[in-house]
Amino acid sequence: MILSAFVLFALLSSLAAMPLRVVGSPTKIVPTDGAEAGHPFTIIDGGQRLIDGSMALFTLGGVTTEVGLDTHQPYNTAKGQVPSVPAGPYIIEVRRPDGETLPVGTFDVLP
Repeated sequence: MILSAFVLFALLSSLAAMPLRVVGSPTKIVPTDGAEAGHPFTIIDGGQRLIDGSMALFTLGGVTTEVGLDTHQPYNTAKGQVPSVPAGPYIIEVRRPDGETLPVGTFDVLP
């Protein structure tokens, strides 16, 4: 029991010494109720991580479609158009030019 408490203390002490990386506010996509192909969407990110050259990734059933984004200073919003893809609930991510991927959530492409 004493050994377990010592190990827990050592683990917590080492974690406390690690630097934290602030990644910003959650990223989301609107409209929240989905949209049809060709309609606009906006990705909102409170961490100002949406930089020029970022792409939205729409993934369904292992197939990913890339959509170019128009970013807007101070880089907390980006706009695009829903791609012409089959209807369904897509997993949305943003890929920055440096390769970092930001999870956004799900988005329903409507028929």
